[in-house]
Amino acid sequence: MIKIGITGHRNLDERFIGDYKREIFEKLSQYKHKNIILYSALADGSDRLVVYEAIKLDIKFIAVLPMKRKIYKDDFDTTSKLEFEKILKQAEHIITIQ
Repeated sequence: MIKIGITGHRNLDERFIGDYKREIFEKLSQYKHKNIILYSALADGSDRLVVYEAIKLDIKFIAVLPMKRKIYKDDFDTTSKLEFEKILKQAEHIITIQ
């Protein structure tokens, strides 16, 4: 199994990382044992961008929330909260660090 953890910045220009992140996942997907799992806190920015690429390639992800969900979401604006909930529903599993 290959386990990948992602963290990064919020304010990103996807043009600079889009091709790079897709290339990484496409190479990983070619491994014999295609058992890949991504860990992400699903914060705005790079966390979500990489999760979207993983979803496109049918790579499963685990959400690792740094605190209780309700408190964590307080840091997001309204649009981001809705997006967070939508992505969270697709997680293989949710881990909450308290």
